[in-house]
Amino acid sequence: MELLYLLVEAQLAAGRSVLVESNFDSKLASPRFNDMLERHSFGVVQVHCRAEREVLLERFRARDGTIERHPGHVDDTAIEEMTQRLLHGPDEPLGVSGTLIVVNTTDFSGVNYAEILRSVTLAIDEYDEV
Repeated sequence: MELLYLLVEAQLAAGRSVLVESNFDSKLASPRFNDMLERHSFGVVQVHCRAEREVLLERFRARDGTIERHPGHVDDTAIEEMTQRLLHGPDEPLGVSGTLIVVNTTDFSGVNYAEILRSVTLAIDEYDEV
């Protein structure tokens, strides 16, 4: 995560747009992003994906050991951490100012990808006008 924050910070410092994806813990990540917001002027478009707890855990278990996953993910040991984390409820969006788009991914057939793209595009356009 520290490397991820370092790379985001470097891009922002250079005045570039950046897209960052991770399973952020809001309590830990929000202060980091708010600190970057204070130092750099940028707009935030946050797409927060949610799904039912059991669906998330099943997806996590199904990915473990597939050839698409490299050993650095340590899925076999991370499943217990993920289970404990989800017992406290769903992950919360980052506590940062900006546009928040919440997407329920419990059933992918119900996800309106065109609407997500439209919402993200509109938000980016609004930031570009400022």
